[in-house]
Amino acid sequence: MNTGKFLLTFMLLLATSCRLPDSGFGSIEGRITIAGSGEPVAGSYVVYGDSAVYTDEEGYFLYENVPEGLQGFFFKADGYDSKMLQVNIPRGGKASCEVTLDLITTGWAVGKQDTDYGTILRTTDKGANWLRQGTSAMIPGVTLTGVCAVDASSCWVSGEADTLYGRSVILLTTDGGSTWSNCGRSISAEGPVSFSDIAATDRDTAYAAAADTGLIYKTTNGGSSWQVCYESASCSGYSAISTYDGLHIWCCGESPEGGWTAEFSPDGGRTWHTVRTQGDGTANGIYALDDAVFIAGTGGIFHSADNGSTWRFIELDGGGAINSIYAFDSDLIWAAAGNGRILYTEDTFASFDNTAGSGYSDRNFYSVSMLRDGLNGAAAALSATGETGVIIHTADGGRTWTESGIPTQFAITEIDFAGGS
Repeated sequence: MNTGKFLLTFMLLLATSCRLPDSGFGSIEGRITIAGSGEPVAGSYVVYGDSAVYTDEEGYFLYENVPEGLQGFFFKADGYDSKMLQVNIPRGGKASCEVTLDLITTGWAVGKQDTDYGTILRTTDKGANWLRQGTSAMIPGVTLTGVCAVDASSCWVSGEADTLYGRSVILLTTDGGSTWSNCGRSISAEGPVSFSDIAATDRDTAYAAAADTGLIYKTTNGGSSWQVCYESASCSGYSAISTYDGLHIWCCGESPEGGWTAEFSPDGGRTWHTVRTQGDGTANGIYALDDAVFIAGTGGIFHSADNGSTWRFIELDGGGAINSIYAFDSDLIWAAAGNGRILYTEDTFASFDNTAGSGYSDRNFYSVSMLRDGLNGAAAALSATGETGVIIHTADGGRTWTESGIPTQFAITEIDFAGGS
């Protein structure tokens, strides 16, 4: 008997019989909708591990090649509370999962100093009612100029320079506004910087645009430190900044030669390009989507559908400047304007209506912002003197508006809802 051959054969049989079967794979399909309304959440994402798939226009998704067994998935969408579910994936089969996400109904509004500190208001009911936040110990006595609500708990606010105490003003809350910290203290500059606007992706990363210089500041550690990520030769002071993903950064401001300029970074502020310079007028607000960019200015809106390669001017009659703009998508847009107007369009301003009505003709609207359902939102207007103001809200996509409840007639100039921009 060949003992060596026998042992080799026995070991091979043993190894074969003890080998674990290969892991199987399956898939998961389903639909993500808004809790309560049942409307689809288009463009939401289903995260497994370090990869994700996105829902289509009707909220449907299909995630293939998922290991069998009990697996955890995150269901996320801007402007909605995230949800984590465990789903049993069958080998060679398909699991079905219907998910509802709750709309985040929180927003913040900022404006001029009232009593001895800047004004910050918060709403938790889609803009119907607002309450003031902070104290003079938390919030400097300056006009607050920009606001970016990250989620229901976190919000960034920019402000004018606090010359009395020689400090820049960038405020952050991570507890729903119970406390505010001034991250502007960590900005290293010869003197305090006045900021016109701020854009953020989360509570760690934010971009702040200087109002009196061509500087863009960036933080990646929640404001513990700031770096100048751009010093422009084409802009002498910024009026607005916008980002939809934290990488594509758009800003607009005043050109040194007069008129306005628009600038763009495709890589989170590492490189910048001047994409438009206009010889006259002003650029008051900017809003960026995937490829579309809208700039609100004197007498109308500049629109690019190809990420700034080409532009067209949309003239909007009725007098007064267009002060800010909010785009739900490339067609559905709202604009805040002078002479008491909120302009609403479903076809990129091929046609539009003033939906604010005639009751605000003596006021100027400076800001409009919507929740991610495209139905609820709010707008802020100042009186002719600019010393008092009003907030109105909508629940039907801006077709009609109702006056909101606020503690007093604060002069509000900027509104933002969580996940809205």
